[in-house]
Amino acid sequence: MEDFENLAEGLRDVYSQLKGLNAEDKKQVIGYLIIILSTVVTFIFSMKIALKGAFKTETRNARKVRKAKALGHVVIGEYVKSTSSFETRSRAIGMRTSYYREYTYYHWYKYVVNGKEYTYYHMVVNEDYKPRQTLELYYINFPTFAFKETEAVKDHSGCMVLLLPFLVLIVLVYVLKFMGINFS
Repeated sequence: MEDFENLAEGLRDVYSQLKGLNAEDKKQVIGYLIIILSTVVTFIFSMKIALKGAFKTETRNARKVRKAKALGHVVIGEYVKSTSSFETRSRAIGMRTSYYREYTYYHWYKYVVNGKEYTYYHMVVNEDYKPRQTLELYYINFPTFAFKETEAVKDHSGCMVLLLPFLVLIVLVYVLKFMGINFS
C-alpha cells in the first residue's frame, strides 16, 4: 500500500511541476512522454509476438519437401560407400599461427524410382559423421535431382524486436513535429 501512496505522491509532484510550465513546454513534455511510452509498449508488443514465433518463415527447402510429399515423391536411399579427405588450413591467432585439418566426408546413396536406379551424393564438412544406412530423399519433377530434408528455419524475431520500436519512434517524431511539437 505504501508503494501506491509513494507513486501517487510522485505523480502529484510531476503534475504540480507541469502546471507551472507554459503551453509550449507542456506540449514538448507531453510529446516526449508519448514517444517514450509508445516505444516501450511497441517493444513489449514485439517481444510477445516474437515469443509466439510469428516472425519465423519457412525455408525454400521446407517448401520443396512439402511439395514433394504432396506429390508422393519420397524415396529411401540406401547407403553405398563413403570416402573422406582432409585439407590442412592455417588460422592466425594473435602473433601465432595454428594449423588444423578440415575434414570432408563424401557419402553415396542409391535409390530406385520406377525400376530405374539413381545415385545421391552427400557431402559433410568438419564433422565426425557416421553415415546413416538409409536416408529419406525427395524429388519434385525429376528423380535425378533428389534432395534431403534440412531442418533450418529462418527466424527474424531478433531483428524485428529491435527494428519495430525504432521505426515507431521515427514515425512518432515526425508526426509530433507535424503537429507543432519541436524537439531541440
